[in-house]
Amino acid sequence: MSGSTKRGEIFKKIHAPLYKYLKDKMHYSNKGEYYLVMYAWYEDFYNDIIKLRQISPESYCNYLKRLFYSGLLRLDFSQQETIWDKDNYIVWLLNTKKNRSVPYSIPSSFETRNTAATYLEKTFSSLSEFDFKQLVEIGLSQIEELSSEHGLILRNIATEEQLDDYQMLANIVIYAQNQTLLHSVIEKNFPPSLPNIYMASKEKIQDLFPLDKRSAGAKRLVLINYAGTSFICGRAISDDVKNTWNLFLHNMYCGEGEVNVVLTKPGSPAAKDAEMYKMRPSTLKIPVQQIIETNIEDLLRTKAKYPDFHLNLFFTDVALPCAYFKSEFENPEFDNIKIDLYLPSFTEYEETILEDSGKHIYQICNKEEADGILRQSFMIFRKENEELYQTFSNNIEQILRHSEPYSFAKEDSKRNEK
Repeated sequence: MSGSTKRGEIFKKIHAPLYKYLKDKMHYSNKGEYYLVMYAWYEDFYNDIIKLRQISPESYCNYLKRLFYSGLLRLDFSQQETIWDKDNYIVWLLNTKKNRSVPYSIPSSFETRNTAATYLEKTFSSLSEFDFKQLVEIGLSQIEELSSEHGLILRNIATEEQLDDYQMLANIVIYAQNQTLLHSVIEKNFPPSLPNIYMASKEKIQDLFPLDKRSAGAKRLVLINYAGTSFICGRAISDDVKNTWNLFLHNMYCGEGEVNVVLTKPGSPAAKDAEMYKMRPSTLKIPVQQIIETNIEDLLRTKAKYPDFHLNLFFTDVALPCAYFKSEFENPEFDNIKIDLYLPSFTEYEETILEDSGKHIYQICNKEEADGILRQSFMIFRKENEELYQTFSNNIEQILRHSEPYSFAKEDSKRNEK
């Protein structure tokens, strides 16, 4: 099943029983009217669909009928002057080079959820409290049938954040379109008062400012690292990766945000330096000399597995003094940069063969020199220190501009030839 087909099936699975429940209560004449009501709060979609109605009422009606099977597909008016068959809704769909329709990607953010919830509360004000609770329960039940894990996450979010039913319905309709799960806003997870930077061991910073909180809902990520794909697919390399990142990774694979990754160029002097002194996870499943290339291979497989994953990959021969992880949001107040210093370590690894499986693992000899303890990290938030944030942000963008881009198109071509 292709990505677009799967998305359409999920959209239909969730919305079909919701429409059935609301049809008579809200007097909807058709599914198109229902979808327009459910997503009118999302301005990109609403403005585009109103523009289509002005250009061609017939295309407008047929497009709304199509939503039942496809979800919200992005409209494109850039070629309006050259289109002759304006009543064929298909000509208004934005397509990729592979002729795949492009879905609208609703931002997974606290503000988005609140905007949707406020609108939905007004829209369904005529429903009784009981009827609305039933509506939410129907939506949650459909998600649980699709993924018991995602259903449980949504219910836990509702409890932890004390969400009302309107916020829950907002979560449900966003999930139906994106298959993403909304996180808490960054301010709700971090200490209310911070110095201009907050510095501690890499391990402690990751506990205080976990990836799935500091980067949840970001529109753009930039990672610059020796071999930093562990946040994407690194469990094949090391068990240091946090299981709590699963929700963040799920949304990223579904196409949330743009991800730019700059890694050390294999075989370069910088890569050799990293192998000898800089890369020291506490436990490895492969020799340290294989980390960079193995992580790159895993990253390419991840990209192939998740075609909606908006990934750009680059290589650098710079011997990096630190690793950067920048998260940019629609609301720049949430922008932040995590910086991990590269302190040289002179410890080695001891190879062990597991008796039960026969697999090899590599454990660091001096645990005090493992990355999580030896390396020091700090967080910078734009709203706390604009000048300092901008200095590091500019350096990140310079490294990105001077790095060598990797072509996934060439990799796809090689794979097809095989």
